[in-house]
Amino acid sequence: MKIPPLFSLHCLSRWARLVACACLLLGQAAVAQTDQINHPRNQPEPYALDLYAVWQLAFTHDANYKAAISQFGASQAQKNISRAGLLPQISGSYSDRRVKGWRERPGFFGVVQRSDLRYDSTNLHVQLRQPLLNYPRWAEYQRGIAVAEQGHAQLAIAQQKNSLQVAQNYFNVLLARVDLDEQQQRVHDLEQRVTAFERLRLKDNATEVDLVETQARLAIAQAEWLRAQDQLRTAARQLQAQIGIRPEWIKQLDDRVTATPLTADLGQLQDQARQHNREIQAAKQQVAIAKARLENARSQYFPALDLVATAGKGDSEDLTTLSQRTNTFTIGLQLQIPLFAGGYTTAITTQGRYQLQQAEHLYQRALGQVDTEVARLYHQYQSGIEQVAAQKQAMKSSQISLDSVEKSFSVGAASNLDVLDAKDQLSETRYEYHKAQLTVLQSRLELAAMVGDALHQPVQQMSEQFFGTSPAFMLDAI
Repeated sequence: MKIPPLFSLHCLSRWARLVACACLLLGQAAVAQTDQINHPRNQPEPYALDLYAVWQLAFTHDANYKAAISQFGASQAQKNISRAGLLPQISGSYSDRRVKGWRERPGFFGVVQRSDLRYDSTNLHVQLRQPLLNYPRWAEYQRGIAVAEQGHAQLAIAQQKNSLQVAQNYFNVLLARVDLDEQQQRVHDLEQRVTAFERLRLKDNATEVDLVETQARLAIAQAEWLRAQDQLRTAARQLQAQIGIRPEWIKQLDDRVTATPLTADLGQLQDQARQHNREIQAAKQQVAIAKARLENARSQYFPALDLVATAGKGDSEDLTTLSQRTNTFTIGLQLQIPLFAGGYTTAITTQGRYQLQQAEHLYQRALGQVDTEVARLYHQYQSGIEQVAAQKQAMKSSQISLDSVEKSFSVGAASNLDVLDAKDQLSETRYEYHKAQLTVLQSRLELAAMVGDALHQPVQQMSEQFFGTSPAFMLDAI
């Protein structure tokens, strides 16, 4: 039987090639369309939060800082409140009454005469009082000035606490992420090792002890992995509570950048802290407040002299001025001399004296605490840089030790337990290395706050130096 030309073997092969090419082109088009849907060209890259970004967000959302701003506004108002006692006091009163009744008076021969009363009575009274010599009010004004100055120091303390807290929360997220990565890597390595031992046991090339040891270590690693997940979630929620948004992408620490030692010595930093530390300034203003309170208590013994001016206008104010209009204006000096107040002045003077002593003792304690904290943070930062270098070298040594143990295990010179311990040691060393890096950065910020520096510039410089070009990781999927 003769085959038609359309169905010859040559034609069939050509048709098969055409169909294959068409399927290939359709498949490529579908893949390209899928890639375009999943990865559009104009899709912007996700915004990753660095240290400076979370610092800015914390100052716009943190409730503690907002409360500190409200407290600052209240302290500034105290100055105006105290100054008002030295300014003129103007008061006025006005009354408009309609009087209805009768009036009785004795007449001749004991006859009582009675007459009806029906009239309108008005009275306008304005008084101006200007303190001329009033020591209690002057002492109160000095206390208001000290309270306002203390408000500036307290607001600066709140700013520093907010900055340090948001930095600590940010570093806690980074460290928790490092811990999660290490535990996840441990689980992955141990799972592969368990699978390998199970295959080798089928061929009688692995012992039951090695398999059981690895399975036990895998169970511990899985538990640690779950713990690390919870710890990262907690750290992320703490950061979210302070900055007001849910962080999705966080920039990691750039391991290629290392901190540099301080150029100033310890003595210079301590001198700077004594002059500019916010806690010392607040304690110093508290001494000024206690002094003003004591002066206010003592001044209760002194006389007070006021200038008083009064203007009045009345119409039928009473029966003696019935149907009469009066205009009065008086000006004069009023002197008040305290004589006896039941022991109140003596008691508040004694109380103010003890409060001043307490404030002075607290001020001296603040000086000592600041000196101690500056020394501690200075040595912690300087030694922390050396600790980071030591941890980096320890990490390299742990890697070399692991490679050596694995080679020894392959030739039977080391046990499986030795390999597992070496892997755990390497994982722990990597974690401690990152922890040491973040501890150095936190110590640097705390030292800057302790010597009285504003943390805006240190935070911005640290963010650009250690997080500017570093990669980011996703938090939303955790």
